[in-house]
Amino acid sequence: MAIPISGPTTITEPGEYELVNDINGTIEIASNDVTLNGNGYTVIASSASEPAIKAYSISNLEVYNVRCINSKHGIYVSTSSDISIRDSIVQGNSRFGIYIYYSDNIDMSNITANNNGLSENGVGIMVQVTDSCKIDSVFANANYGGIYVSESPNTIITNVTSSENETGITFFLTKNTCLVSDCILNNNIRGIEILYSNYITIKNTTTSYNGYGIEMVSSSYCVIDNLIANENTEAGIDIWWNSTDNTIKSSTFINNSSGILFGYNPGNTLIYNNYFSNNVNVSFYNTNNSYTWNIEKTPGKNIVGGPYIGGNYWGSPDGTGFSDLAEDSDGDGIADEPYIIDSQNIDYYPLVKVPEVIEITLPQIRLAPPSLPPLPKEERVIVEKQVEIRRVPVIPEELFIYGAVSAGMIPLILALLKRK
Repeated sequence: MAIPISGPTTITEPGEYELVNDINGTIEIASNDVTLNGNGYTVIASSASEPAIKAYSISNLEVYNVRCINSKHGIYVSTSSDISIRDSIVQGNSRFGIYIYYSDNIDMSNITANNNGLSENGVGIMVQVTDSCKIDSVFANANYGGIYVSESPNTIITNVTSSENETGITFFLTKNTCLVSDCILNNNIRGIEILYSNYITIKNTTTSYNGYGIEMVSSSYCVIDNLIANENTEAGIDIWWNSTDNTIKSSTFINNSSGILFGYNPGNTLIYNNYFSNNVNVSFYNTNNSYTWNIEKTPGKNIVGGPYIGGNYWGSPDGTGFSDLAEDSDGDGIADEPYIIDSQNIDYYPLVKVPEVIEITLPQIRLAPPSLPPLPKEERVIVEKQVEIRRVPVIPEELFIYGAVSAGMIPLILALLKRK
């Protein structure tokens, strides 16, 4: 049975605990192996410099179903491991909604983080100097920043909706493999910001109605795959300074001020199998570098449904872009001529749309034989027939000898048969 908590306290023993009312004050967790069920109640720190819930140097902590509001931090975890925070709300905290520092093996899910960090330039969720953190199913709205990951390798962010923040998701000085997948970032100044970080993968994510869909500064070896960047007022992707060896593929850029913006000579970037339909698809600012706009022609379904992957589709909102009008004499989905962005940037295998072939498989139909008119009803007819009865003579037995008739008897037998 869970141990009830009705006021500010320090938990010093392992076990299951539960709130039984709202609490004005801080709950400190100073023991390993603790489960804290908030039962939907609210915790507010009594001091503006304190978090609502804090945990130091512990392991195996689970906190769930709690509201932590109007404090310095909603939940603060430091130098700890194997921490789970779920099904909770952090709101109106002056610095961070959730602050994870110098810890490892963190799992956060089903978190609502709203209106945090507004007075101290904080964020909804802050992960700093932490290894192996999973953030899933988070709604971060109207914070100064949504989610901020600093010097924290192996961070995985999935199913996050982040809107109306300064930045939806930020990576800073993070040098090892991190993933953002299946996220929606709308109406932020920057949807995703990658600063001085390497090996960040962004996939299956939508960035719309931001200033910049993604901004990348001095970051390398990042992959952007299956991004949808629409209606961003500055650029779908903005790549600056010393960013190099990045890849942008299989993504859609529609109605952005610029599809991709390169600024201040970033290094080589591979851009292929993308769909561009913007008034300006590519722009350069203080940049004279060349970039790679295609791979070798490779069999496979491309972003506009053609049979080969190579370069990009270069469209425009009014339907007069290069790929909208380009000829494809052999029907392979690759334009007959390369697309020249400028003298240093050429897409040698620009895509065009190929006529859609619709295969229809008809079901097997077994036809029945045509119906025949019914046969006339059978009628039985009795026909009278006269039958002639003849007397058949009996041949005497002695005329036969051992089943054979002697030759001399044949005339006699014939005469008998003729008698009536």
